[in-house]
Amino acid sequence: MTSSAGALDETKQRRLAELTAGYRPLPGIPDEFIGADGRPRAHWLRFLDPLSELHPDSIEQSFAVADRHILDTGATYRVSGETQDRDWPPPARRRTATGRSANCRC
Repeated sequence: MTSSAGALDETKQRRLAELTAGYRPLPGIPDEFIGADGRPRAHWLRFLDPLSELHPDSIEQSFAVADRHILDTGATYRVSGETQDRDWPPPARRRTATGRSANCRC
């Protein structure tokens, strides 16, 4: 039988794996986030550790609130060499009121 502390560690490890699952370093290019062993580097764990304690829906909701605030304040960005401002967040990052990405097929 696993102790509660062990189960918590297993749960955190599972959540960390879920949070980083879609990330792939570019071949042949040193990566600041993922080490040669395929795991997040130690200094990133200070950022990821608190996230691993949150439910995925809570993270999605937080992003939706932040995106709504950015849209409401009219934040923009400009790509180097361009003269036209672009709206932030870009359409691919916009989320619906439920917190899901607007172009998500889930």
